[in-house]
Amino acid sequence: MQGSIAQEPKGATIVVTGAGSGIGYAVTRRLLEAGYVISAWDVTEGKLSGVNSAGLEFHQIDVRDKPAMDQVVTGIKTPIAGLVNCAAIYKPVPFLELDEASWDAHLNINLKGTLFASQAVLPRMRAQKSGAIVMFSSGIARTGARHGTAYAATKGGVLGLARGMALDVSTDNIRVNVISPGVTDTPQPRGHRSQADLDAMA
Repeated sequence: MQGSIAQEPKGATIVVTGAGSGIGYAVTRRLLEAGYVISAWDVTEGKLSGVNSAGLEFHQIDVRDKPAMDQVVTGIKTPIAGLVNCAAIYKPVPFLELDEASWDAHLNINLKGTLFASQAVLPRMRAQKSGAIVMFSSGIARTGARHGTAYAATKGGVLGLARGMALDVSTDNIRVNVISPGVTDTPQPRGHRSQADLDAMA
């Protein structure tokens, strides 16, 4: 998966949050191969450090920092074709041990971060009268998860956020969609599940 990507950019940019690892990294690779310019946002470069592509523009950004995102969007010179909201955390903790700090971290990154990133790109999309926003919820939003209450709550919030935003921007020719993956082989589930657990789920 590492190495050079020779495809010439299409002349349109897609923003990907959480692009340094997991699903965000895989999405970034696929879009680069399709010829898009990618404005990749994450707190660390992660696996993107091994990607050599003229279409990749990495920005060290925390999705809780809306002014930083607004500033980066101002510097994007091509049309913004899309936004993929992948940035998220999942820190399992028993329900009665769920403290305010952990709750706020999940809320601010998973839900508020999705809101802020979407608000950062929407003015440009509205001016273009085009664009697509993809948000990532989770199957856990509907099923719940043992020790995963904060994650489930914020991913449920993403579903409501997307529905409301979709209605607000539908007249601007902007699409808003949600993907709710099951367990995916990324660093996130491996951080709190054993290989035996993952094998059983597969």
